[in-house]
Amino acid sequence: GFHDTQYSYFCTGFLVNNVREDGKPYFQSANHCISTNTMATTLITYFNYENSSCSNSDASQLQTLSGATLKATNNYSDFSLLLLNEFPPAAYLPYFAGWDVSSRNPKNGSCIHHPSGTPKCIALDQTAPKNYPNSLEWTDENNVVTNTTVGNTHWNVIFNDGGIESGSSGSPLFDDNQRTIGQLHGGSATNTYFGKSSVSWNRNLGTDQQLNYWLDPDNTGTLALDGTYILVKPQASFSTALTRVCIGASRSEEHTS
Repeated sequence: GFHDTQYSYFCTGFLVNNVREDGKPYFQSANHCISTNTMATTLITYFNYENSSCSNSDASQLQTLSGATLKATNNYSDFSLLLLNEFPPAAYLPYFAGWDVSSRNPKNGSCIHHPSGTPKCIALDQTAPKNYPNSLEWTDENNVVTNTTVGNTHWNVIFNDGGIESGSSGSPLFDDNQRTIGQLHGGSATNTYFGKSSVSWNRNLGTDQQLNYWLDPDNTGTLALDGTYILVKPQASFSTALTRVCIGASRSEEHTS
């Protein structure tokens, strides 16, 4: 959630991994949601806001963080990259999403989102998302055109199960390798358009309008990266018999207790 000093809004976003895999809390969403640093400072992020089952309504809003800094944004692929002011606590089990910016054609797609600010939902496209070759006009609530994006900057995704609503904007589109390839710009409930991560990556050379500079800070040329639970440490769960060794004894004379 965030506000523009007059109104409050809900959008969806996600933690995103970087090539150093150092847990830096980059948060990706849509440009038409947050496009200024002033708005970024008002951001409240909710973690694990989901029901325990389809039949329960027990989602908790207690796991939150406040504030962020805008690092990069552009409106032709409709992305914004923010840096949260705080590292998510390990208790939140934060997952840093992986990504693929190689222009690979995905086999299918899935979207995790919060329609109208409700608990987590999932929409599934069992066919392949398609490159959209034409321009798109984007309008506000008064049907006034606010932005026109050119062809080949968006994925066209037609969901077989589930659908988007207001509040879903900025949600990640995962490919068949569970890597993000874009974030939701808009569309109808099931006929949707996602700004391509491959376009956001380095189409614009300005560091404040691309993902590359921030997510691959050492310029390694990496084009695909898996997601990870960076801050979650493994729990040791093993034991061994206690051994007592007598100094100077031969190996056969060791005793156990």
